[in-house]
Amino acid sequence: IVLTRDDRGAGFFGTDPAPLMRFSPSGAVVDTIAMIERAPTWVVEELLAEHPLHGWHDLSWLPVTASPDGASVVLTGNVQVAGGQSSFELLTIGIEGDTLLQRSISYEPKPVTRTQRDRLREEFAAYHAGDFSPSRGQGPGQPQDGPAMERRRQEARDAISFPEFHPPVRKVVAGHDGSMWLLRELTEDRIDHWEVYDAGGERIGTLHVGEGRSSELPWGPRMRILRATTEEVWATTLGEYDVPLVHRYQVIRGCQ
Repeated sequence: IVLTRDDRGAGFFGTDPAPLMRFSPSGAVVDTIAMIERAPTWVVEELLAEHPLHGWHDLSWLPVTASPDGASVVLTGNVQVAGGQSSFELLTIGIEGDTLLQRSISYEPKPVTRTQRDRLREEFAAYHAGDFSPSRGQGPGQPQDGPAMERRRQEARDAISFPEFHPPVRKVVAGHDGSMWLLRELTEDRIDHWEVYDAGGERIGTLHVGEGRSSELPWGPRMRILRATTEEVWATTLGEYDVPLVHRYQVIRGCQ
């Protein structure tokens, strides 16, 4: 299942409805499940690179994931930024195209501050220069030398621009018990805020993750959730020398 992303705009991919398509195991298009309303997703077109404020490791520009049983997809979209009435939709769509859940969630838009822009611009420049590439044998904060790398850094600094507000959801994970896990906005302290919703779209809890990393990118999620229920979470992080580490967390319910 993939969400097409070929309607390029100026600095972002457009807001027109996008087809949610189903593919066979051989890669043939089976049908279009639904047309999805979405908000602009920022990219750095000059460099053909995803923007740091977009969720990484996703298969599409819109946060979307298949349920573990393959019977439905869970996604967010139709972001509305309108003063005190901002909202986005949490959707579950069956594999045949029927809408199983459609819930509007109110939220307060978070502006992208100057401090965040400056920090992300420099991190994006370092990424574009290859500072975080494992193939170069260097880690974050270890710059590449030479005029060619400095030109790449400056090219990235000049190319990147920022939306006024953070996208409200960076990533979606479908739980094995019908729960839905939404990774919210990137914060300055880089603490991941996961909101947990039940199968009916009611928020039942929040998970805060302040340690770990799931990729070489400094703006990436702290951990990559592989399996989640309201009882436990299985996830991976990267340890020393980028060795993957597997974690199992117990969810203690009833806490305030």
